[in-house]
Amino acid sequence: MTDGSDKKHQKRRNVSIVVVALALAVTGGILAYMLPVFTSKSPKEAIIIVPDEGSMEQLADSLERHTNKRFASLTMRMAGMMRSAFHLRPGAYRLSPGQSAFSAARLLGRGQQYIVNISLNNIRTREELAGKVSRHLRFSQRELLDALADPKTTEPYGLTPENAMALFIADNYEVYWNTSARDFIKKIGKRYSSFWNEKRRVQARDLGLSPVQAAVIASIADEETNKKDEKRRICRLYLNRYKKGMRLQADPTVKFAIGDFSIKRVNKTHLSFDSPYNTYRSSGLPPGPIRISNPATIDALLNSSPTSDIYMCARSDFSGYHDFTSSYSEHQANARRYQEKLNQMGI
Repeated sequence: MTDGSDKKHQKRRNVSIVVVALALAVTGGILAYMLPVFTSKSPKEAIIIVPDEGSMEQLADSLERHTNKRFASLTMRMAGMMRSAFHLRPGAYRLSPGQSAFSAARLLGRGQQYIVNISLNNIRTREELAGKVSRHLRFSQRELLDALADPKTTEPYGLTPENAMALFIADNYEVYWNTSARDFIKKIGKRYSSFWNEKRRVQARDLGLSPVQAAVIASIADEETNKKDEKRRICRLYLNRYKKGMRLQADPTVKFAIGDFSIKRVNKTHLSFDSPYNTYRSSGLPPGPIRISNPATIDALLNSSPTSDIYMCARSDFSGYHDFTSSYSEHQANARRYQEKLNQMGI
């Protein structure tokens, strides 16, 4: 009896050993297969673009081109195990340096898109705007221009295609890469509506201006000078001229009308250019701003105090500041000094 019992016990022990050995072998195999997924790191930052109607093969190729073959292979291995259809989640995805293949697979699998930060500032024309934005997002330059030309796009904000650039407030905007042109405009529109709250609308109304007109005057001041402490006075000067029914005669509007911002000295030929933006020929305000609105300059206008300034001329010391006056004879004297200095410098 004892011998039989010992044999059975030994048999069970042998089976247990085999089971444990197999379990260890399987576990070791799994670890050997999976460990690289956790230990393999992206060699550098990479922005992976997943296009519409792309394929897993295209994604694997993109991963390889922007990281390396091993990292791409391990990321796709993890995708297979997760049963993630990465290619069905179009967008832009940012992989950080040192990020594991496992983490990259989770990011792609969950559709955690990269947020593109776009700074809109110092932009004059809608073509320049569309060109800059389309370089960072999925839609084309043409798509954004077409959207801005559509009255249905601008109407919710009380704007028209002609003055659509007033919608844009200089700021940083965070958007997903696969945002459409019209959704991008809606994003901009939220900032516009937030900025032009009831308080600012009342301030503009008290000056006899609409939000668009305030943006137009501010845009001219921004083109006239980089001196922040002078912008309020320049805004008020153009407001004074507008209210008196005088032509603004602002040189920056002439450059905008011609489309040549390299002009250093506006002459009679430039002044004769026929355009509603040429304020030497056209009365009133231009149809729209001549650059993206700077919120600080708009506020400078809205919070400005009355002045008697009607004329201004750049100082002959080229300090960037201006001489202001309400006297035409004084203005002529200031202008002569400045023009003589330009002549001396051959400008």
